[in-house]
Amino acid sequence: MPVFMDLHYVPGISAQGVAEAHRQDVLIQKDFNCTCLTYWIDEARNSAFCLIEAPDENAVRELHNKAHGLTPHQIIQVNHTIVESFLGRIYDPQNLDLRDGNLKVFNDPAFRILVLINYLNPIILQKRIGPKAVIDWCRVYNINVEHLSSEFDCEITEHHEPVNTILSFTSSSEAVKYAIALLNSFSNEQREIMNLQISVTAGEPVAKSTRLFGETLDLGRMLLYVSKPDLIGVTSTLKDLLLQNPENDKLSIFKLSASEEKILKQLLGIIELNMDNENFGINEFSAEIGLSRSGLNRAVQFLTGRTPNILVKEYRLNKALDLLLQRNLTVSEIAFTTGFRSPSYFSKCFKGHFDISPSAFL
Repeated sequence: MPVFMDLHYVPGISAQGVAEAHRQDVLIQKDFNCTCLTYWIDEARNSAFCLIEAPDENAVRELHNKAHGLTPHQIIQVNHTIVESFLGRIYDPQNLDLRDGNLKVFNDPAFRILVLINYLNPIILQKRIGPKAVIDWCRVYNINVEHLSSEFDCEITEHHEPVNTILSFTSSSEAVKYAIALLNSFSNEQREIMNLQISVTAGEPVAKSTRLFGETLDLGRMLLYVSKPDLIGVTSTLKDLLLQNPENDKLSIFKLSASEEKILKQLLGIIELNMDNENFGINEFSAEIGLSRSGLNRAVQFLTGRTPNILVKEYRLNKALDLLLQRNLTVSEIAFTTGFRSPSYFSKCFKGHFDISPSAFL
């Protein structure tokens, strides 16, 4: 049976109130062919998230309406294995203290800090450094990731995202320390060869997206564009934490403000909207974002270290790489889908950037 997670936003929410509402759900769950697995409650953020096996979304909504009248603000279908990897459980926490009437009360927020790690596709690396070197580097990478995860309080997640590794933390400071420790576990040469990218972002599992931690993961991938082999991109929501610790001024982090984050989101959003437009250039880019050519250049250079034209080309080539991995489109279809004027020009740009042609990659 499908598994759903829903969001309830209730000003003044309390752990006691959510525990009672959950008990009311359980009492009538069979009437709706549902099984209420567990929930997360965050009093500070006025939010609660329920995890329920149900025939469909409507059954979840009707169950809540009948039990206590708290209609979910959003419901998404989830994979329980992925939920557990991000949040650490899919059932109630163990060893709970029971209150009046055997009521299970706990305050366990679902807010998570995610560390995203990405590096060049191994097929591309094989063309650059040879198959043996790729195998050796990937082995070292896996050892470093797993070794550090045992030292920090985190989960290596299951995910369906086009990045290599995602880790989930409940502590902001632990997440940032992990990211820095991982970065420093590789030499400068290793990081450059692999084009190692790390970002740190934070959010809740259900918001507007239909994917678990969808907005948070999208932000994390966006921040990879400001990260470099010696620099970690960090979301604005964690900036205050970093500023509170004077030692962080020495760390290899790029701390975005909320306004900078908004501009970066606009820049990449405009490129995405014009993905298949082969005539999209710097003039169109400037007009859509409302900046002069020089203003656009300064903003893009500051946030990404690239020129606008290079940012557009790299974004399209990375999108093309994702599409090649999906194997649903031909090389020609991918060329036009990503805004290149011809398959031959696309192949030339792809090989120039990745050192391998699209057809050879396939």
